[in-house]
Amino acid sequence: MRKPADRLGVCSMAFLMVRMTWSCQSFCSRKRPACFVIRECKDLYKLTDKDIFEHIELLRARSDLADPVVHTPVVLTDPNDDPAVYTAVAGRAEVLCTLDRDFYTHQVISFCGERGIEVMNDVELLKKLR
Repeated sequence: MRKPADRLGVCSMAFLMVRMTWSCQSFCSRKRPACFVIRECKDLYKLTDKDIFEHIELLRARSDLADPVVHTPVVLTDPNDDPAVYTAVAGRAEVLCTLDRDFYTHQVISFCGERGIEVMNDVELLKKLR
């Protein structure tokens, strides 16, 4: 069984994506409610309410809220994904971690690369972090 910190780390991305969905609410058509994501992590990793609350507070304390301004379309195959790219730019992200194939087009990779953002999947990100 994973340590609480490991289990919570897995849920961090889910929380950050929920947070991004809230900030992109007017743009995103496919949203999962925050309570669903948190409940899913809680059940999957056997987290207590206290574990989740403490981790969310830690994320809040270490996070900066970025307000994306969508300019020119970047994700041509799915314009609903543009706010995610522009959130990464506004937040000066180093990595945009996603499994969505629309982010792996030449257009998106080039756009992000010019701004110092690497697009990678979860496995690549975990390798980079180790």
